[in-house]
Amino acid sequence: MEIRVLGPVGLAVDGRVRSMPGGGERELLALLALSAGRVVPVTTLVDALWGEALPANPGNALQVRVSKLRRALTTAGAPSELVVTRPPGYLLDVDRDRVDALRFTDLVTAARAEAAADPGVAARRYREALAAWRGPALAEFAGATWAGPEAVRLSELQLAAREELIDLELAAGRHTEVLGELEQLTAAHPLRERLHGRLMLALYRAGRQADALAAYQRARAVLDAELGLEPSAELRGLQEAILQQRPDLAAPARAAIAPAPDASAAPARPRLPARLTSFLGRGADLQRVDELLRTARLVTVTGPGGVGKTSLALEAARAATARFGDGVAFVRLAGVTDPAQVSSAVLAGLGIRDVATATAEDQLLGHLRARSVLLVLDNCEHLADVCALLAETLLECCPDVRLLATSREPLAARGEVQYAIDPLPVPPEAADAAALAGSAAAALFLDRARAARPDFAVRDQADAAAVTDVCRHLDGMPLALELAAARVAALPVGELAARMGDRFTLLTTGPRTAEARQRTLRATVDWSFQLLTDSERVLLRRLSVFRGSWTLQAMQAVAAEEPLDPPAAVDLLGRLVDRSLVVLDRARDDRAGGPRYQLLETIRQYAAERLAEAGETDAVARAHVGYLTALAERAEVELRGDGQARWLPRLAAERDDIDAALAWCTAHTDTEPDAGLRLVAPLGWYWYFATHPDGGRRVAAVLDAALGGSPEARARALQALAVAARPGACIVHPDPACAAAARQSRVLFAELGDASRAALSDTLLAVEAIGSDDPAAAFTVLAAAEREFTRDGDAWCAALADFVRLELHAGTGDLDAATAVGHRALLAFRALGDQWGVSAIQFHLGMALHRAGRLAEALEMYEGALASVRGVGPANTVQYALAGAGHVTLLLGDAERAAALFAESHAVARQLGAHGNPRAAVGEGLLARERGDPAAARERLAFAQLLLTGLTEPEWTATALVALAHVAEADGDLDSAEFSHRRAWQTAPGHAAALEGLACVAAARDDAEAGARLLGAAAAWRRRRHRPAGRLERADAGRAEQRARAALGDEGFDAAYRAGHAEPDAVLDDADRVPARR
Repeated sequence: MEIRVLGPVGLAVDGRVRSMPGGGERELLALLALSAGRVVPVTTLVDALWGEALPANPGNALQVRVSKLRRALTTAGAPSELVVTRPPGYLLDVDRDRVDALRFTDLVTAARAEAAADPGVAARRYREALAAWRGPALAEFAGATWAGPEAVRLSELQLAAREELIDLELAAGRHTEVLGELEQLTAAHPLRERLHGRLMLALYRAGRQADALAAYQRARAVLDAELGLEPSAELRGLQEAILQQRPDLAAPARAAIAPAPDASAAPARPRLPARLTSFLGRGADLQRVDELLRTARLVTVTGPGGVGKTSLALEAARAATARFGDGVAFVRLAGVTDPAQVSSAVLAGLGIRDVATATAEDQLLGHLRARSVLLVLDNCEHLADVCALLAETLLECCPDVRLLATSREPLAARGEVQYAIDPLPVPPEAADAAALAGSAAAALFLDRARAARPDFAVRDQADAAAVTDVCRHLDGMPLALELAAARVAALPVGELAARMGDRFTLLTTGPRTAEARQRTLRATVDWSFQLLTDSERVLLRRLSVFRGSWTLQAMQAVAAEEPLDPPAAVDLLGRLVDRSLVVLDRARDDRAGGPRYQLLETIRQYAAERLAEAGETDAVARAHVGYLTALAERAEVELRGDGQARWLPRLAAERDDIDAALAWCTAHTDTEPDAGLRLVAPLGWYWYFATHPDGGRRVAAVLDAALGGSPEARARALQALAVAARPGACIVHPDPACAAAARQSRVLFAELGDASRAALSDTLLAVEAIGSDDPAAAFTVLAAAEREFTRDGDAWCAALADFVRLELHAGTGDLDAATAVGHRALLAFRALGDQWGVSAIQFHLGMALHRAGRLAEALEMYEGALASVRGVGPANTVQYALAGAGHVTLLLGDAERAAALFAESHAVARQLGAHGNPRAAVGEGLLARERGDPAAARERLAFAQLLLTGLTEPEWTATALVALAHVAEADGDLDSAEFSHRRAWQTAPGHAAALEGLACVAAARDDAEAGARLLGAAAAWRRRRHRPAGRLERADAGRAEQRARAALGDEGFDAAYRAGHAEPDAVLDDADRVPARR
């Protein structure tokens, strides 16, 4: 027996976890357990349990609670005499090693005592101690005054134990093995310098000196930002030692370390769903799958639906968790209907958000390429082809990734090892109670029956025969057995067995083929369906329309039409939960709209067939679409304001259902063309704010399919397309396709007399003038649109119009006007509580001020954007704001801080599945060049070019090319330098730094006159484009000017300079005369 408080409070008897009903009883058990073997006075217990809110008679109330605890212990299989009355209080009469928290404490003490004499034994003790943790200690009593200090003490001891174990591992030369844990610990406890030091040492010993120094910079930045402190002398000394590569830092010889305890006893990783019931009858299968996972990189567990593939895969993943340094991820594919969404579903399983700057597959490969991860792909059968292709790609590109799939059929992928599982062995005919114990099917049935009715037992031979009959009729199929066992709460097992015989006569005589096992599962669900009342059957079949989880409100809106009614449907849903046909989804938080429910996929498919038989499929699907449309319309209004924190996760929870609804709408465009158009119209802003890269594609697909839609519906969908399809998830990014959609919507809205929506389309059209020579017409359009927004009281759209004005003014170089209108928009978005608007305005103001050379103001804006966006907005903005702040900081002369900001930008980009941030890589190249490290500069700039491939970033591509050219010039390779500068000009015509770079090359070749003319032309371009030179660019231009003046004299230089300034287009060869944006 074990009493557990390191995680959910509970009791394990004979290795099986027993539920402990009643929060008061669990709290009393925890209090007594932490003082096991010692008397806890009544006054102490009363004070801890009730505090100042004392009951009328505290002594009697405590006695009642002790009695309830004793009954609960007895029900759970523990002796009631565990709780002993002994003046002046009560005592839990168990040994210390029966309480996980006390055993943990004792093991840590023993490990510390052994550390000096026998590190191997000490390491084993530490691991055994840490394996006792299954979650936060005493978390369910967080509000109790007594629990807080205890939880802190235990958590601090746990962290100290992990640190001390890491020290032993480092001393044993196992630095690579602890890197993953150290990364996790430093992220979770960023202010613990000791952890940062251990991470630096482990990285250095692993041959990653640069990463070790980067870890120091991260620690320094965190300490400065959070505490205003410099790192300790010890940490600074370690940095110096790493820089000097001191011999005393070298890794010791690798020593043998005692093996870790069985991984199955370790706490489950957060990415795996918690096991809510016992796992029975699959010991041999579990061992075999574990062996296959050690030798094969793709293992597919196959078998009929309901045979237990998912349960086996989850247990195998738990057992293998310790072998994968970057964790185990569980990917549910049952709700995915579009093969193109499989990679996105895997990203979601890994906790990675889709971004607009890369495909889901590229993000996935970028995230997993250098990680050790086990991916569990569940329910692949309806997506077998795309899953096979994805599996092969992952195996080829990600050497430390392994895949465990479940499917009703093999994936037929290269390298796949298949493992088929059969139903559980059934008991022999006429088995007695002793024979039942040897049958896995009977053991599962009895376990689930006791969960439904705790006092259930096999009392005599008649009961044993009935259990045998049930197991044999159901062919040992786990899902069927569990559904049958749930009915023991309402039916005697003898009557249950009699019903089973009547229902499944065909299955007991037919061949046990795959089809027969499927029919067995179908018959089991059919039998459960027949036991329901008519109203319960109606609700269950209608719930099959939901592909993911749903809320109570969704159920009432979609499934509670006649003959049901919404209030009564709530009670019906509760009864379906009791019957194990509907599952409460505990993984979602309150931001997803309150409690959510779902159907197991097998039940959903069965219920969908019943829905079709009732002739209700289209009617319920139509109600489903209507509900989601109304939900999206409500979200659209609140997303344009202070509702982003509420609605982004809420709509994310509806993803599978939105996909299913769109599929139904697309299939019914001939008869109901407006349905899909009305659904995607309000989702445009959601897909934009959530940075879903496929949002525009989805809207376009519906528009293409629903050509016969009404003008109003098409106009709104076209406007949604102009929003959702914006490149880079940037609403002020010009794009011809978005402009065409906005223009079409504007025409339709004007014909419909909808001036307000027409004004929004005008605002989106005005974006196309950003960066043009003459944006006057766009300003006129925006002025008219703003008047319409003012008449309608639409402050959000008015602020959006100011956002477009900001970019138009910035493009003309009128920074005063841009700043003024930007601050006006900022005030408006702040008044509305719109975090996206606040961050977007600040980020774009920062870029405009940055280009104009107003660096202090630009930095303030970038930092404001970061502060605003981290809570709600797209993380995409974070990586670019960090990179922008790094460039400004570099220009201001703070190289160390700039390096830290670039590193943080890369870290955010990698979290999003990319290899890094291109602008940050350019900044690192500039920084390395300034530090006089040409090799590092070339490496960083080449990396930047790789990241820029495929992106529409001509200015940053040109910046990287110019910097590479200057490095080549410094090496004496003038031909390469000239080539790169000319490529920069061709990539971004009007990029003055390219002309200044060519002037440097000309001056180095003693062609001083050409150098002077190029400098004059560059100055003209800077004036035209309102781009003053930064500190680094001024240094390069100054170098060319000094050399040219020395050769030509002041008069000759000035004459050539004026000639270039007068004709800036004529200074390059014809091949380079590319029309430039002014």
